[in-house]
Amino acid sequence: ETTTVFMFCGKLIARKRPQDALEAFAKLGSADSVLIVIGDGPLYSSLIQRAAALTLSEKVRFLGFIPYSRLPEFYCAGDV
Repeated sequence: ETTTVFMFCGKLIARKRPQDALEAFAKLGSADSVLIVIGDGPLYSSLIQRAAALTLSEKVRFLGFIPYSRLPEFYCAGDV
């Protein structure tokens, strides 16, 4: 079974709308997928809380800030 890796990368601020990525992932309901969230900002804690409320804590990984020089390796790991 292949896991599909969804990814959001950006500053976790309202203007970037990271909550939309989380809500869309929740609606997908795919058992064989994960969401990786790369970035930091004022919405970090509320996104973690929302993932828990959606019972997605096991399927969503919050990696925090990743230096730009390391982002290509993460982009290569993502499918969407």
